[in-house]
Amino acid sequence: MLNETKISDRPVDKFMRDRLQLCFVMYDTGVNNIQDAIQKLELNDYFNRIIANEASLNDTVTCEDGFSQSPLKKMVDRSRLSDRIVNGQPIIAYNLMDSRLKNR
Repeated sequence: MLNETKISDRPVDKFMRDRLQLCFVMYDTGVNNIQDAIQKLELNDYFNRIIANEASLNDTVTCEDGFSQSPLKKMVDRSRLSDRIVNGQPIIAYNLMDSRLKNR
């Protein structure tokens, strides 16, 4: 909530505000999809785990694509989370699931 307040207190053009709001929603959804993927993994439901992983990746891509017409495009291109893939999974999902498996 603190970051939301700081963003809303700053003068930001409508384009940037809309993109940041979209990213907030998409990354929040992405975290939920990663948590769902972890649950599916623990239940040995590999098919639905893959679906949840892909959904989390799509969420980050949706956010990043919103900046494709932005002056910040070069910065977004350098930091694309969706380009950081390990074994077909977003690194964040891979790291979370890998740590869960090690703790079994």
